[in-house]
Amino acid sequence: MITKILFTAAVIAIVYLFASSRNRRTLVTREPKALPAASRDAKAPTAGNERVPRYLAYALLGLMLAGSALFIFLEWRDQYQVVNVRVINSDTGSSVTYQARRGDVEDRSLDTVDGRRYQPDARRRRSLHVAMERNGRR
Repeated sequence: MITKILFTAAVIAIVYLFASSRNRRTLVTREPKALPAASRDAKAPTAGNERVPRYLAYALLGLMLAGSALFIFLEWRDQYQVVNVRVINSDTGSSVTYQARRGDVEDRSLDTVDGRRYQPDARRRRSLHVAMERNGRR
């Protein structure tokens, strides 16, 4: 998850550096050659047309930031979702159900909501089944 945050920060930094270097480049310009008034009016861009790409770039940047923030929030919310985990003993067939947060369930261990850590013996084969239930509903 930290890599996603770092990647987002890197993209923001690159876009910021690109925008700031472009602003510096436009500030330092050469003097234009003197053109006749008729050709100067024909080649001069309108003020509205110059701003459209800039507004589109800012809108795209804002959309990317909002999308990244939404993705990080949804990932965080899913990791804290409480699920029912059923541990089945393959020798006897008996099962025990625990409640744990989705982010605390690993391959061979889990941390329950009430603070207990469950880790089966290496000698015994037990399987963990995560039921996609939240608050007792599927």
